[in-house]
Amino acid sequence: MDYFNKYSTILLTFSLGVLFSFGLELVFLDGAGNLTLILTVISICIVLFLIFKEIKFISLNKTDIALLFYVVIILIGSIFSDSVEGAITYFAYSVVFYFIGRFVFLRSNKSSIILITLFSLPIIYELLVRYNTLLETNVLRVSLADGTSPIGIGEMLSFFIISSYYVVRFVEEHKITKLFFIAGILIGLFEQIAVLSSRGATISVIITIVVTEFIFGNKKFVGLIVVVSAGAYYLFNIFIDSIAVILPIANRFSFQSIMNDPSVIGSSLYVGRAQLVTYALEKIGLHPFFGNGFGSVYPHNILIEIFASAGILGLLLFLVFLLSIFWNLNKKNTNYLYFMLFLVALINRMTSFEYSMQKPLFLFAGIMVSQIHLRNKMKFEFRT
Repeated sequence: MDYFNKYSTILLTFSLGVLFSFGLELVFLDGAGNLTLILTVISICIVLFLIFKEIKFISLNKTDIALLFYVVIILIGSIFSDSVEGAITYFAYSVVFYFIGRFVFLRSNKSSIILITLFSLPIIYELLVRYNTLLETNVLRVSLADGTSPIGIGEMLSFFIISSYYVVRFVEEHKITKLFFIAGILIGLFEQIAVLSSRGATISVIITIVVTEFIFGNKKFVGLIVVVSAGAYYLFNIFIDSIAVILPIANRFSFQSIMNDPSVIGSSLYVGRAQLVTYALEKIGLHPFFGNGFGSVYPHNILIEIFASAGILGLLLFLVFLLSIFWNLNKKNTNYLYFMLFLVALINRMTSFEYSMQKPLFLFAGIMVSQIHLRNKMKFEFRT
């Protein structure tokens, strides 16, 4: 596996570039382009090069096999539901990234942190500039360009916040460096809350940190995080009127706003998440075995969407895929950084996104599985 050490950083650069490409191209090109597609094709070409160079594939494990069975079920279901195009879209924009991630073998997370930080900084800067400008014109929710999803940009910030937290909590001992990443965490959270109003991304970050600390960190620290978060949110709701004067869009995070948000409960003008979930459940009842095909429902919940799209068999195999990842976790073989990135992407997809936007989940799952596989087989010492 020596050749993986040589090419892993190159593959990692392009694959992470795919995740950040939507934001990057809007910052640098100020318009929609094909950067995501170009970087995806390059990543796949690198993987094919590695396969043919050694004339062998990666050694399949239980997680890989579970995902392959999942793919087979989707293909069969797409034939019965006449949704082959949706299945191909799902593979090309989501599932294929798992197999790209499986060819990334790392001995250190240093390059990952540097890349995520470099990809994030232009976006963070651009959002701050646009926020300052748009406040003067009374335009509230800021993004990078017309038609850009604040939810997607919010998830990019989640990856930056999580990687920064990982450095502060598990790696760095130098106080100056720690302060830099602590500042990054605070700025990232500020932009998620006050600039993008990306509620799902912020909540996913907090839950991810709590779960990681509970499994791998200090359980006493979990209580502190929960108490501080709950206390801060309580005060936020108490003083929401005063906060809204300074940070108008932050009002969307208030308990009352969430409970009355048309995007959640629906209205005469909007189809809310509740209605989308109800519709998806109705579709499940029509075709519970093989599903209705991908592209038929958009409930903004990954499990409900897979159930409605791929049927009960597809959902069970996807759950087996997830459980096989969690089953192999332990302090000796788990790459904490990629576990956190995988978890924040998974949690975020319980309330946001659709089937064609699951590439971060599959990419980080693939990289994490490759790290577990490498540690178990090679018995090497991993450097944070």
